[in-house]
Formats: sequence, C-alpha cells, structure tokens
Amino acid sequence: MVRLIDVGDQFEKDFWPKFIQDKFPSYETFWQKYTLPLREDGSINFRNEPSPELGKIGQNIHIAQLNYGVLRHLIRCFQILETIKTTYHFGQYDLFVEGISRLVGALDNGDEILARLKWPNDYTEEAVAKIEGQARSARKRWRDETRDPLQK
Repeated sequence: MVRLIDVGDQFEKDFWPKFIQDKFPSYETFWQKYTLPLREDGSINFRNEPSPELGKIGQNIHIAQLNYGVLRHLIRCFQILETIKTTYHFGQYDLFVEGISRLVGALDNGDEILARLKWPNDYTEEAVAKIEGQARSARKRWRDETRDPLQK
C-alpha cells in the first residue's frame, strides 16, 4: 500500500508524524482514493490525460485540490497552536484570528467536497465554467463602471 509519508508532498511528509496521523488519519485514506490515482507515476503532479477508470478527471482533480486545501489550512492551525504554546506577545491575537479564519476555510473546503461527492452532476465542469464566467463578468462590469473607486 502506498503511504502518504513515503510519496506525499513535502508538507504531507513533514506534518504526517506531527499531527495528521493522530488527529486526521482519514486524510491518508481519502488521499489514497482521490488524489493518488490522479498523479503521474513517481510525481506529485496530476496526469494530463485521464485514465478511463478515473471518471471525470476535472471533478476528481477539484476534489483532490479541495482536500489538500483543507490540509494546508489545518497545518497552519497546527503551527499557530504550537507558536502560541511557546511564546507570549501581542501578535497572539492576530494568530488567534488567523487560526479561526483558517478553520473557516477548512470547513468551507470540506463542505464543498461533500457537496461535490453527494451531487456530482450539479458540479460539472460546464456548470463551474458558467459560474466562473459570471464572476469574471461581474468583476469586469464593476471595474469598468466605477473606474478606480479607491482613487476618488
């Protein structure tokens, strides 16, 4: 069985023994199921061409990226907790706020993963492209119509 500690990226390898294996052991199981099959052999990079058994590669890559985003948020929370344990300074309030923000980010990513797994036909590449197009259009319209509101 391929293990995260052996072939994960540097963050995964570094933080697996520090807290992931004890606090979030299912990360490895999820990684083995959703991330590992998408990777090029011997690399942490995703494949360019899908294998038929992987299904819709865009959706699977999105789920794998969201899962990694959860991990990165939790790694930062772990770092913040370790820093707060050993130091006292005015920046601790900022670290606390950042930690809460990171937890919210991890929860947002987790909710999106669960929604994509439960309702995969609602989050196709076409649907996502439409939403992204609408977001770009809204930003462009705002910028075109207001010019540079910070300079007024």
